[in-house]
Amino acid sequence: MMTDRLLSALAADEMGRLRWKLCRLFGVAPWSRLGRALTDEQCLILAGQWVLDERERRETAAPAAGNPAFDPERFRELKGV
Repeated sequence: MMTDRLLSALAADEMGRLRWKLCRLFGVAPWSRLGRALTDEQCLILAGQWVLDERERRETAAPAAGNPAFDPERFRELKGV
């Protein structure tokens, strides 16, 4: 039971989870001086930038979501269209 309570408490600490994920993302130990120095505001700003970066990455990757080796021009040529 103690494990369940610990996991529930950790999951309920949203800012703590965000700090943990950001530290993992940047390769910083959360207990290090740098990890402990992150303020809640800095965490939110970093998370916002992370979300924007992911959106940009998805938007630029979307057109190439199919087979990148597929050449529609060559396909039409071979098909005789």
